[in-house]
Amino acid sequence: MSKMSERRRLLFSLFEFPQEPTSYSLIGTYSSTQNWAAPEDGWFQIEVYGASGHGGKGNSNYSCSGGGGGGGGLAVSRIKLKKDEIINLTVGGVGSTAKAVVNGSLATANLTVTSAENGGDCVLPESGNYGDSGSGGNGGTASGGNYANYPGSRGEDGKPAFFGGGGEGGPGGKPGGYDNGYSSGNFGGKGGNGNKGGV
Repeated sequence: MSKMSERRRLLFSLFEFPQEPTSYSLIGTYSSTQNWAAPEDGWFQIEVYGASGHGGKGNSNYSCSGGGGGGGGLAVSRIKLKKDEIINLTVGGVGSTAKAVVNGSLATANLTVTSAENGGDCVLPESGNYGDSGSGGNGGTASGGNYANYPGSRGEDGKPAFFGGGGEGGPGGKPGGYDNGYSSGNFGGKGGNGNKGGV
């Protein structure tokens, strides 16, 4: 092999795109709509989380509890970006959609998650002493991830004959909770989980 061929092979290897890593380090967490620019050539893992649903209200006068809020969805992609290529981030709260859109020279992506629904409030009776406990809120959806798409789970229905508020659902990747606002008991429906799986 000539020296010229060796030099050409060396130059090619120097400009080859980095291999996909086996793990990723956190660069940042963003909660507002913006355009994010890649700081260098490389692989990036994008995680888009949906908002959790709030728990419904209970009523101690009518012995009925609120339903738990649903869990938010989570979409994940792993993509190549060149330095200064843009990820368009759209961030919303409960009742809205969050997105990450990429139109790069090496990869495209359109990750979309929806927020979860709130748990239902106690429904007061037209007559009698007992209301109907609220229903659990549905979990958020997730789509567009090339690595994972995890929908959130539904919140639990409120417990009959109890009177606590429903627990808040977990955002994407987090567990839901119980309401502890009344006395020391967990009397409302538990919030749904934002399922994260193995990410």
